[in-house]
Amino acid sequence: ALVSRHIGAKIEADDVAISDGTSLHALCRELLAHGSVVVTLGSAGVFVSHAEDALRGDAKPYYRVAAEPADAIDTTGAGDVFAAALVHGTMEGWDLRERLRLAALCSALAVQHFGGALAAPGWGDIADWRTQTVGRARTGDADARTTADRYEFLTDALPHHELRRVRRAEATMARSSDAQAAAAPLSGAIPVLRG
Repeated sequence: ALVSRHIGAKIEADDVAISDGTSLHALCRELLAHGSVVVTLGSAGVFVSHAEDALRGDAKPYYRVAAEPADAIDTTGAGDVFAAALVHGTMEGWDLRERLRLAALCSALAVQHFGGALAAPGWGDIADWRTQTVGRARTGDADARTTADRYEFLTDALPHHELRRVRRAEATMARSSDAQAAAAPLSGAIPVLRG
């Protein structure tokens, strides 16, 4: 939709994911002549396109970053989680590849749960993932070793205390509004809501 709005061409999402780098880079440059464009491609990863005069420390003007493997059950909000993690990494001053890795990891963790915003991982979830990955690497799993090395930058970012529980948001449901109960003075008794 964004592409058709800006350049008048309709391109299917699947076609974007399988486009060759040169074509996708040209399309990104049409969308934004100056600066950088990051295109999320779902399970196909991320495509990064820089203007020739703004490589942001990268050696090439465009490249792909692989997605982290995930058994996706609900992709709702994966792009929002990706964007939030990318912004967080930017605020931390991380280089672009580290930001993209964090964003890809957070998206992969999110799509393995139901619930959009409720599926967004917290630092505890990331710490649990890192602990599991490093544990597999220590047993000789070569893929886990490569992944652990790729995410070494998280060592300094993660809290340095034991994190046992997954810290995702929890859904709350109510049959009726509790706004009136919240406005009533507390008398020590639990308010009863009548619907």
